[in-house]
Amino acid sequence: MPLYSFNIIEPNRIRMAAISLELESDEAAWEEATMTCSELMKGFNGGFRPGDEWRLEVLDASEQPLYSVRISSAGQR
Repeated sequence: MPLYSFNIIEPNRIRMAAISLELESDEAAWEEATMTCSELMKGFNGGFRPGDEWRLEVLDASEQPLYSVRISSAGQR
């Protein structure tokens, strides 16, 4: 099975986390990415503030970008 890397990047906090998983396909990597994003959002418990941003990048086995999910917020006043 192909190896996929998942990088979680939080530019406002200068923090990055990375994991690698063997998955059956690109579609399975996309599903894993969206489930991971959902769980991360639940974990914020109201702590995601205006101006915050983070993204999850999915890289294929050759470390080429495959998908990116970006979550950002902005205040309107």
